[in-house]
Amino acid sequence: LPAEQRRIILMRIEGHTWEEIAERLEISINTVKTQKTRSYKFLRERLGDSIHSIILFFRLKLHDRALHIVRSQRLFLLTKHL
Repeated sequence: LPAEQRRIILMRIEGHTWEEIAERLEISINTVKTQKTRSYKFLRERLGDSIHSIILFFRLKLHDRALHIVRSQRLFLLTKHL
């Protein structure tokens, strides 16, 4: 992937929201979304059908990370009041 697209996708894999990515890279949310779309297209063209498995893997990874964050926050809130 081109450098900007790679940076955006890697930040997303790390669990950042699209808004956080835009803010950190000091670009508009529309630029982030455009680069995301272009990167998925680039990967589809290069990897063919296997890209769907890769995207599914990353989406599951993001989902697991989100669940972990929510559980950690809940635990923090529970222990904070003890």
